[in-house]
Order: sequence, then structure tokens, then C-alpha cells
Amino acid sequence: VPKAWYATLSSFLLKHGYKRGTIDQTLFLKKDSKDIILVQVYVDDIIFGSTRQDWSDEFKALMQSQFEMSSMGHLTFFLGLQVDQRLDGIFIHQTKYVNDILHKFDMDTNKSAPIPFEPPKIKNKNLPDGPVNVCLYRSMIGSLMYLTASPDITFAVSACARNQVSPTVSKMNAVEIIFKYIKGHPKLGIKGLNI
Repeated sequence: VPKAWYATLSSFLLKHGYKRGTIDQTLFLKKDSKDIILVQVYVDDIIFGSTRQDWSDEFKALMQSQFEMSSMGHLTFFLGLQVDQRLDGIFIHQTKYVNDILHKFDMDTNKSAPIPFEPPKIKNKNLPDGPVNVCLYRSMIGSLMYLTASPDITFAVSACARNQVSPTVSKMNAVEIIFKYIKGHPKLGIKGLNI
């Protein structure tokens, strides 16, 4: 069904003057010398935006004339990303997801950390650094990798992801520091300014 829906939708958009993106085949656009409208399709979800309100209104009417549409309001949530449209721009974050994974891994009552990564310490040979639950470690890393609106944790998550074959207590401690960091900074995200 998704393939048939995409074929129907793409031929409809192409017929109405939209061009398919060269790299992303699910992106469609229409533009002139000054303005543009972008239409992004993900399975049965569509988001669109334009530099001109009348183009957005025309697109909305065009889609409603051909397809049954469930919602055409302002974008607030898409693929796990929360979208806050403000007067000074747009703010994309994953506060709900952060709270969900903190709860999932029982980290929601821990203290927060000021930074997502601590420099490696010299290992004390007397302290054991045994193995930890590989499935839990991988699940925690996977959950952190989905935090795409938090580029500030990318390096730390990437460093921890290298240890997924045989994680140890010290490596799990590093993952927990990232969770403590996002606990203290759940509303971090990406901001785009109005031009």
C-alpha cells in the first residue's frame, strides 16, 4: 500500500508542476526566482512549507481536492520530533522522548550531569571492570542515537557506541552520564531563525 500511495501521490504532484528532489525522492518542490514550496512525504505523512502563505494555501486546497486529509494544521509533531513554531523562528526538540527514555531505563530520578562526556580516567587496577548486560547497553545506545534534535550528545554517544560488542561497567557508566546530561537538559534542541 505505501508504494501504491507514493506512486499515486508523486504522479499527482508532478502533474501539478512539482519537481522531485534529486537526492531525496520523497521531497517535492516548486519554485520561482524568489519563492519556494517544499513538500516532504514520509509514508502517509506529509509536511510542507513555503516562503509564501498563498502557495501553502493553494497546496492545501489542491491536496484536499484530490485526497482525504486528516489534519492540515500547524506542524507540532513529526517522526518523534516536537516542533514549536514561534515568532522568532522554529524550535525542534524531543522533550517528550527524553522523558520517555529516562523513565524506560529508570534514570528519571538520577541527578543530572553538566556535560555529556567525561574524559577517560586512569583505570585503577584494583577496581573490577566486568561485563554488563549487552542487550541493555545496546538498547540504551539505540535510544540515545534517536535523539537527533540533540547534536550536543553526538560525540559522546558515538564514543560509547564503539563498545557495543563487549561493554564493561566503566563504559556503562559513560552511557549513564549521557542520560544524566539529557535529564538536566531535556529541552535542548535545534532552533531556526526567521529570515
